[in-house]
Amino acid sequence: PANLAHDAGYDAFKDNRLVRNYTINDDEVFIDKFALTKTQRLEYYLERPFVRNNFGQEVAEYERYPYYTRANESYWENPLREKYPLFGLGQHERYHVHSQLATTPVMREIEPEPLLRMNARDAAERGIAQGDYVRAFNDRGSVVLKAKVTEGIKQGVVSIPHGWNASQYVEGHAQNLTNRYMNDFCSNSCFYDFLCEVEKWEGGE
Repeated sequence: PANLAHDAGYDAFKDNRLVRNYTINDDEVFIDKFALTKTQRLEYYLERPFVRNNFGQEVAEYERYPYYTRANESYWENPLREKYPLFGLGQHERYHVHSQLATTPVMREIEPEPLLRMNARDAAERGIAQGDYVRAFNDRGSVVLKAKVTEGIKQGVVSIPHGWNASQYVEGHAQNLTNRYMNDFCSNSCFYDFLCEVEKWEGGE
């Protein structure tokens, strides 16, 4: 009701007007609160950093501070790029919540199958046209799926959506390309950090 009173309803969206939620107090939105810190402010130094899943591992000194670390596999200087030059990553699909809805019939009418997105110049160098079936591969495995050739992805990068079942690929699975490295401090894994090559799949339609 408060939003409607401020003309922030469906008609505003329909007319492409900027809409805000008037039911939320401005202070709650714009002031960060860090109630669990001593200062109640964002802290850049941790006196006692603790791991997400403790299995007895040592905590490195640099975990006390913000720091940069390169990708596990997808970095420019990796010598493996001579064999597998494309940076591989994944993205959330518009009609998926992870693997939920992956087999829902109405969703598959909208989005019938997984697509590998690749830059038009990368595709041309490999003789790949829009809608061709391609094989993405590295030393760990491969996956066969349809190519979506687009300028909407950077040259040298391919993206395979996550959340599809193995039966929905022509062959293999996107996770065949990924590695098993896991950060022992925060338990992050590297599902979207791999190198690969892509070729036209001659067994396709």
